[in-house]
Amino acid sequence: DAHAINTLVNPREGEPMDSFTGKLKIHCDGANSIRNVQLIGVQDPYTIIEIGKQKQKTKVHKDGGKNPVWNHTCEFDLKDCQETHAVIKIWNQNVGIDDMICMVKLPLCALVSFEKQRWYPLFRDPKNRFPSGKLLLRCEFKGKGGFPKPPPSSKFGILSAHYGTREIQTDVSGFLETKVADMKLVFKKEQDLSSYFGFDPLDGHISNKLLYVTYLSNNEETTVIVKEKHHDVEIPFEDYELRKAEAEKAILARKEMEAKQAAAELEHEKALAEERAKKEAELKAALEAKLKEREKEAKNVHELRMRMATELAEKEAYTLELLDKITALESANDELTAENSRLENENEKYRAENNKKSNRRPKIFGAVASGMKSIQGGLKKFNPFGGK
Repeated sequence: DAHAINTLVNPREGEPMDSFTGKLKIHCDGANSIRNVQLIGVQDPYTIIEIGKQKQKTKVHKDGGKNPVWNHTCEFDLKDCQETHAVIKIWNQNVGIDDMICMVKLPLCALVSFEKQRWYPLFRDPKNRFPSGKLLLRCEFKGKGGFPKPPPSSKFGILSAHYGTREIQTDVSGFLETKVADMKLVFKKEQDLSSYFGFDPLDGHISNKLLYVTYLSNNEETTVIVKEKHHDVEIPFEDYELRKAEAEKAILARKEMEAKQAAAELEHEKALAEERAKKEAELKAALEAKLKEREKEAKNVHELRMRMATELAEKEAYTLELLDKITALESANDELTAENSRLENENEKYRAENNKKSNRRPKIFGAVASGMKSIQGGLKKFNPFGGK
């Protein structure tokens, strides 16, 4: 088995890929539906990943059974690495000798083609026979190596190109961009795709390995599928770089025309804006004049209201003063009425007393007159001189 593995991972001569140099992180998240190799109890799976002489091991999932979860990251420091594949094995930890559960040999170029989580197939032996579940991985590579990166814009209208199986695919669009000659790609019958690309996506499988090339033909998407073993295949391309230059020239001319139209529209909009601004200024001036007039009217109304309020206050004060005088006069009138009543009462008493006095006066006068006559008679009788 060891000899078979070493043979599988040995690099091919004349491969089109550059050696890998950089940091490779393989996040080993878990596995699903792997076979059970433990007869009693539940198996304890762990994973070992080998790239050349470097080997990394995940933690053991105690009682992980057929669906272990590790969430473990294995890191590899690659320096001019000529290896084309990573060998991944899942083992069951035993008290004595550990048992291999399943394995897979994955191309490094496939691993670094995608940074999102992907499920990869697992098998029981190095010949990739007898499927045994699947493995969930996510890879990060910071460095250089592998196939050339696809250009931002293809000269030949290549939109995408992937080689491999349904589950193990590698982006080869950048490499195919360099292989175009005389505006076409040629795949000869005598050279299978594994030899053409310099690696085998999955040893022992032929019918499942395909190349999908999607490109532009007359500005329409066209997809060509090439099998691992094939007849002579030619994929013609168009000079999209020239088309791109012509398109850019047409775009530039259109932009110039649009710029002129935009400038004319801008001038028109500017004139409209000036006219609108003029009307708005006139309207504003009219509104301000009307507002001032309203303010003046409001000021006059305010002054009139203040004057009326002042006059009303003065009238109210005068009214209060009159009311006070009326009250004083009424009080004085009441006093005069009372005094008049008192005087009338006194006058009544006086008249009554006078009436009484009038009734006694004749008697008094008669007595006085009688007395006077007696005195006069006595005087006549008394004559000091002797006369009568």
